[in-house]
Amino acid sequence: MSGKQDESFFRGIYFMMSALVILAIAIVFIASEIYRDHAVSQQTEAEIAERIRPIGEVNVSGEKISAAATSSAAPTTTDAGERTVPVADAAPGEAEYRKICFTCHEQGIAGAPKTGDPAAWAERAPKGVEALLHSVIEGVSGPNGVMLPRGGMASLTDAELEAAVRYMLSRLPDQGGI
Repeated sequence: MSGKQDESFFRGIYFMMSALVILAIAIVFIASEIYRDHAVSQQTEAEIAERIRPIGEVNVSGEKISAAATSSAAPTTTDAGERTVPVADAAPGEAEYRKICFTCHEQGIAGAPKTGDPAAWAERAPKGVEALLHSVIEGVSGPNGVMLPRGGMASLTDAELEAAVRYMLSRLPDQGGI
């Protein structure tokens, strides 16, 4: 081999080695970015799982549920991992409201007047607690919406329903706790 051939050969080897080193660096960089994104997505998934974790369960057994489980005050976690809410912070009638009424009245489902919305309650609130309680007990079906008898929960007593009605009225700015 001549000197030019040797020089050309070594230049080719040098070029190939340089290309392989650059390729290896690129692979390491890409792998570290993928791993970092994967670690972030795992952390995000854990955070999402915590945020969407249920705070309660549906009771289909027919057993009495403590008011602490139905209140909206700040929840605490017991040693067993169960979340409870202090009853002392709940407004009168709030526990009853949270048993079933909030399902429709928080979002205005099926024409239900939203809790705390004066415009939605403009026709209803002036009728008074007794008329509203009658509508809750008997149910309503008309052009303004549907209210199932006893809110769809036959086990609620008249006193519980009245407490829930009074709670909803108390949430109206102009009513202040009828």
